[in-house]
Amino acid sequence: LGFFLSGFLLMLFFIMIISMIFSSASKKEKEVVAEGSILHLKLKGSLKENGGSPMDFETGIPFMDELSRLGLYEIREAIKAAEKDTKIKGLFIEPESYAGGWATTESLRDAIVSFKASGKFVYSYADYYSEKAWYLASAGDESWVHPFGIVEMNGLSSNPMFMKGLFAKIGVKPKVFRVGTFKSAVEPFIEDKMSDANRKQTQELLDDIWNHFIATSAASKKLTAEALDAIAEGNQINSADDAVRFGLVNGTAYRDQILEKLGAKVGKEKTKDIEFVSIRKYINGDNTDNKKGDKTKKVAVVFASGEIVDGKGSGDNIGGDKLAEQLRKLREDENVKAVVLRVNSPGGSGLASDIIWREMLLLQKAKPTVVSMGDVAASGGYFIAAPADMIFAEANTITGSIGVFGLMMNTEELFNSKLGITFDKVATNPYADLGNPNRKMTPEEENYIQNSVNQFYGRFINVVKEGRHFPDSVGVDAIAQGRVWSGMQALKIGLVDSIGGLDDAIQFAVNKAGLGTDYRIKKYPEEEETWKEILKAFGVETMAELKTVQGFEKEMAMFKSIQSMLTKRGVYARLPMDLNIE
Repeated sequence: LGFFLSGFLLMLFFIMIISMIFSSASKKEKEVVAEGSILHLKLKGSLKENGGSPMDFETGIPFMDELSRLGLYEIREAIKAAEKDTKIKGLFIEPESYAGGWATTESLRDAIVSFKASGKFVYSYADYYSEKAWYLASAGDESWVHPFGIVEMNGLSSNPMFMKGLFAKIGVKPKVFRVGTFKSAVEPFIEDKMSDANRKQTQELLDDIWNHFIATSAASKKLTAEALDAIAEGNQINSADDAVRFGLVNGTAYRDQILEKLGAKVGKEKTKDIEFVSIRKYINGDNTDNKKGDKTKKVAVVFASGEIVDGKGSGDNIGGDKLAEQLRKLREDENVKAVVLRVNSPGGSGLASDIIWREMLLLQKAKPTVVSMGDVAASGGYFIAAPADMIFAEANTITGSIGVFGLMMNTEELFNSKLGITFDKVATNPYADLGNPNRKMTPEEENYIQNSVNQFYGRFINVVKEGRHFPDSVGVDAIAQGRVWSGMQALKIGLVDSIGGLDDAIQFAVNKAGLGTDYRIKKYPEEEETWKEILKAFGVETMAELKTVQGFEKEMAMFKSIQSMLTKRGVYARLPMDLNIE
């Protein structure tokens, strides 16, 4: 074991040194964009809100390449800059196993639509188009698929997993405390199927996202929403030729044939002469506007992504103390004239959410404060957004989930009957071991915890009432109860103020602060040094999960969700379920 550990540490040190050398070297040479270039967007897997890493090269090592993965923000900024760059003639999109969230996809698609509207061409090519990948492609001029490729068009679904039977077999008895008819985050632990309330909200949410998807994409492809729905209803796309026949793509082709088409668009007879520039290289060439503008008039864009947790948190979640500290610094910074909080979170710790809320409230009183919602801004994610001057959501953002739950596990049967392990107790007071999982709770203890949950729900209702200016708590309670809403639904009931993306939120903040046209956008958290990023990848500093191994991303996410739920204490404001809509 010692030999193995020594070898591992030596390898780690070697990789760190080489990585930092390459990183430093790569930053010395800026990419020069040639005349007649094509911006090349390759999409793989999920897409973060903000890449935020100084590593600008790919190692071929999955967990290290996670550090260098660009986020939605960087990709959009590159496309926006290329739109005005006379040397860039077009955009070529290759969505390889793209799996971004629906609101993320919407935001990226908006950038593609704007690029095309500038008069430049947009082509896409793939062996396989998921519905999300096809949604992106539908915004362009032409989309092509491999002759034996696949174009998915069969509707959306959500398939939650339930563990009631498992717990019964191993002798674990969950005890749930919650407020909200629709607060179904705990259903996987106590049910073997969806409750009627949860089924209702999930069905309506999927229908809303689907209807927006087919209406928007149909308009781009000169089809009708009814036609697309009929294709899905009958599962009519059985081959690449079917996709062509129904008008989903322009045709079938091999990749070399697409390269010939692109060469013709930029006047290159040989495909090897085509000047492709990747998003990463385009950004490295300082072609975007991120560092331009008056640095004494900053608009801070703060990214809050992941579950809300107590303490400092890590790169994969939102630490209540860390984000609160960041917001306080921005409030006290005289050069920061407005703040946009980009929220992509299902919620989490009630205490951490309240700590962030307080700083959001103080910030809103000091300077224009705007929220932009990503794929999900629900429960605690909505709690922290409530004090903002203005809330923007994408049409297919998942938000709301104004409700609270607590979960305790009774493992007495597991240890006693299954494993033959028993426990005893010595205590100074009757409630000294409140929450002990190795015994059944008393009615008094259950009432104590339920009262805590009820109190925080009342607190949540009041936060929403005051932040969103509802006339009374009754109106909030009617749309709360833990129910999730799409962005469009949330707009109708007053939970958000406008449908729009991050650009819309920034522009609103700029206008409210009266900044004119000479200002600088600064994103937070700021980039860390490369060596710190590498340490984080190995879990030395943050114990971050190695989650980019292909094929295990969903399984790791599920494992982390179960692990998180089983170890939670206190009151939580979290999205009812981990919605995975495919």
